[in-house]
Amino acid sequence: MVSVPIFLASVLGWSFAQVGGFMALWVIGYGVVQSASPVVVRALTGGHAPGPGLTSALGLGLAGVTALIQVGLYLHWPAAQTMLVGLGMFGVVFALNSAVHSYLVLAYSEADRVSLSVGFYYMANACGRLIGTLLSGLLCQQAGVAGSLWGGGRAGGRCRDGGLVVAAGERRRWGVDEREGRRLTSHVEGDESMRRAMQWGMTAVGVALVAGVATLGAQAPVKVDMKDGQGQSIGTATVSSSMGAVHIQLDLKGLKPGQHGLHVHAVGKCEGPGFTTAGGHLNPTNKKHGLLSPDGPHAGDMDNFTVAADGTAKGMVMAKGIAFGSEPNSVFANGATALVVHAGPDDGKTDPSGGSGDRIACGVITK
Repeated sequence: MVSVPIFLASVLGWSFAQVGGFMALWVIGYGVVQSASPVVVRALTGGHAPGPGLTSALGLGLAGVTALIQVGLYLHWPAAQTMLVGLGMFGVVFALNSAVHSYLVLAYSEADRVSLSVGFYYMANACGRLIGTLLSGLLCQQAGVAGSLWGGGRAGGRCRDGGLVVAAGERRRWGVDEREGRRLTSHVEGDESMRRAMQWGMTAVGVALVAGVATLGAQAPVKVDMKDGQGQSIGTATVSSSMGAVHIQLDLKGLKPGQHGLHVHAVGKCEGPGFTTAGGHLNPTNKKHGLLSPDGPHAGDMDNFTVAADGTAKGMVMAKGIAFGSEPNSVFANGATALVVHAGPDDGKTDPSGGSGDRIACGVITK
């Protein structure tokens, strides 16, 4: 999944070595689970051979884990734990699913056509991985990690499942083996289950593609030029929306290392040096400040972001209370709003700005 290393680097701030090490360990762990899959599958099936029903259950498990990761990120669960635990669970289920698919290709293939069926399956598997990679990258650019998880994984997986179904279709339901002169026994129920699985799989592909097209038709991200009190550029902030939340991708420099508060202010004016022209936080419902306040938060309240030792900040901040359309809590309310960086961290509860100190940088958010 293209979005995973991007998320680890840009949102969690991991180094290339950390991202590469994690991905390597994930691949190794995937292989370990696959090597143990015969024992695990026998335990799951009570000692019986796996059938199409198990692939459906594992497929639902993959969809469930994917949804859980997205829900966790949307609800502001700790991003690192949510992504790492979710990816671990996904890897275990996916490894088992892949092993069962490989077994079924052999089980549903005639002895004299097994190489053709296996070859076709892995050709479809490679096709699915290619489509999933390309689509996940495209959706990651347009809709962030959430869109990438939904679209890329679903389409790639369904292409692979379609390969399994067609390979299984090579097995005859009824027929006569001319060489042996005896009728072959068929898995009629199994074939019917596989046909139903194919129908569901193709439906899933359609849904994924429609979702991708809908995402592409959404409003394009907005790039905000961020400037300090002297009018000098300190980088950009790219504002986009997916899964009901506004995402702000920061690419900043020249800031003091440590945590800083970040808020959306109600007035789209950034006049230095103090940026008081930006007004207060965007707060159309007149709540108290703070994500931790029982009477809050403001619509424009967000988590702090961290500036590295070299003065740069490259990461994503989610603004759950902000909209991206024409709503009163939109970043385009009254024509424009302002994105403001504060000198210190927001404590999440002190009115009106979390004790985050002076306004040291500002950028106008407008269409």
